[in-house]
Amino acid sequence: MDDYRDVLPEDWEGRYQAFLAQPEVQRAIATEDSDLFFKTYPRVVNGPPPFVTPPPVPSESRVGIVSTAGLYLPAQAPFRWQGLFGDTGVRTLPLRPLEGYSIAHGHYDEGPVRQDQNVLWPAERLAELVRLGEIGSLAASGYVIDGYCTDAIGLVREAGEAIYCGMREEGVDIALIVPV
Repeated sequence: MDDYRDVLPEDWEGRYQAFLAQPEVQRAIATEDSDLFFKTYPRVVNGPPPFVTPPPVPSESRVGIVSTAGLYLPAQAPFRWQGLFGDTGVRTLPLRPLEGYSIAHGHYDEGPVRQDQNVLWPAERLAELVRLGEIGSLAASGYVIDGYCTDAIGLVREAGEAIYCGMREEGVDIALIVPV
């Protein structure tokens, strides 16, 4: 994954390790005190995308999706959303309306998603855009992570690599990110 290495700022891993070593952060982890944990959390500040020039033309592009909703199918393991660190894994789902899906997130109101999954898995809306010629085609698969994950390094290394490689393999030109 050499062409993906500059996703996190180069100083972030050191700042994250220093953060974790702080006694008050260790105390927050031991007691699962999220207020104390996030008080000094070294948030990642993103810059411009490291590998997109020029932007693709949507009507000629293959589109994929990444959702942070914690959706998964019955044959898949649920996300581990309890605790301060969350889950760095990814679930690959068919990029079509889902049947029998579950949610393992715990940090948002699931009601709107239960009423209309297009809120966080807009497969129907994307299919409509393909029919209208607004986008070229859809990838066969989409990806879901648990948006409550404080381990940015683990998330990039585990889920990020899987998503990147899967989308590259499917020829995805544009990734629609659907955050919680």
